[in-house]
Amino acid sequence: MSDHCLPSTVVTQKLTSQRAELCGTIALSKLPRLVAVLAGSEGEANVALRFGIDEQGRRRLSGSLQCTMQIFCQRCLSAMPLTVNADLNAALVANDEAVRQLPRELDAVVAKEGLLDIHQFVEDELLLSLPFTSFHEHNCVAGAGTDTVAQQSETHKPFAGLADIINNK
Repeated sequence: MSDHCLPSTVVTQKLTSQRAELCGTIALSKLPRLVAVLAGSEGEANVALRFGIDEQGRRRLSGSLQCTMQIFCQRCLSAMPLTVNADLNAALVANDEAVRQLPRELDAVVAKEGLLDIHQFVEDELLLSLPFTSFHEHNCVAGAGTDTVAQQSETHKPFAGLADIINNK
């Protein structure tokens, strides 16, 4: 498929048996859990997915994900861009029991009843790609304001006269 909006749900058995490839975009505004932690809902995720069957007969999903989104700087709380490039490689399984049977080094994606919600899958991958903390690379406003607060606290010493009162008694 060419670059266009990806469908929300796909039938995995059909795609894996055909070794199909899906390429397209998903608007960030369609990913509510992700938008809840972002500084805005503008932008889109570029997704390339390849379906197939590996040597052990497992249904597989691989591909890549690229997205630039606006997150909050945790120093100054203003928006800053974050670019995510993620490689995808997982086994498609039907239920939680099948997940337990996979080797530990292999990620799993549960496709209940053979259906995969691509939007939810991409949203999960983007959420997992977010950094634990995010800061501007340059000194932002909060960093400069912190120096001012430190200077003020050094010049004003509210208990400085307390030593004189104690020594006079």
